[in-house]
Amino acid sequence: MRNIVIVTLLTTVAVAAIMLEKGSANADDLSAIKDKGYARVVVANEQPYGFIDAENKGAGIGPDVAAAVLRKIGVTNIRWSSVAFAGLIPGVKADRFDFAAAEQAILPERCAQVQFTQPNSSYTSGLMVLKGNPKKLHGFDDLLKEPQDKLAVVSGADEIIPDAYKVPRENRVYIQSKADAIATLTSGRADAYYATELTIAGLVKQSSEVEAAEMSGPPIVDGKPYRKYGAFTFRPQDKELFAAFSAALNEFKKTADYEKILTRYGLSKDSIQAARDGSTEELCAGE
Repeated sequence: MRNIVIVTLLTTVAVAAIMLEKGSANADDLSAIKDKGYARVVVANEQPYGFIDAENKGAGIGPDVAAAVLRKIGVTNIRWSSVAFAGLIPGVKADRFDFAAAEQAILPERCAQVQFTQPNSSYTSGLMVLKGNPKKLHGFDDLLKEPQDKLAVVSGADEIIPDAYKVPRENRVYIQSKADAIATLTSGRADAYYATELTIAGLVKQSSEVEAAEMSGPPIVDGKPYRKYGAFTFRPQDKELFAAFSAALNEFKKTADYEKILTRYGLSKDSIQAARDGSTEELCAGE
């Protein structure tokens, strides 16, 4: 009987501890996080948006900005986690994390589930070419000027922009992954590689034989400049935390330190300005 009482008592204590932790985590104000002494932030381990570095810390566009903003609201300790991209929103909604710093694109269907801050990043697509840009390709329409020009595209990736510019299928060279892009250009199999500007920025650091083409402007799809906007996501009920973080983020976006972070990870000046000017309200409305 005595053993049963002890086991029951220990079980009760354990359940109480779990409920206390759960109740503390479920509080929706900033003071709850300060009481815990840390914020729980998740990424999807995708460079350069948000990833876990060799020191097991968050790094990338989202984490670097998140850490700076949290310091401004009095939170200096962060417990970083990484999940598959599909697990970000479910994890935030289930209160396993205080917010996500994965630079998820602001889309109407996501806005119905979580709160997005104002944009923290913006990026468009571009072209990677051989050093010196021998074909003088500065836009997707340039690929139509010479019928023999070939465009490398990762098999299975979106082809929204090549389709919008009507790049012929026979002029598209399909490669297995972005890791094949440099060799595809240097071997002469293709004259340009199509990807996001961030992917291109990462690739050109790997070889002196290629460069990012200087684009004459963002690609146009359905009559509008094509670009995506990434932001931080919070639970809808965490109103005080969201308000404090958002206010500090909006102020931080005005600083040179913010620009340095985004530039370091390969975003162009135009994309940084687009992130500053973007409207989450419009993006959530599908505008």
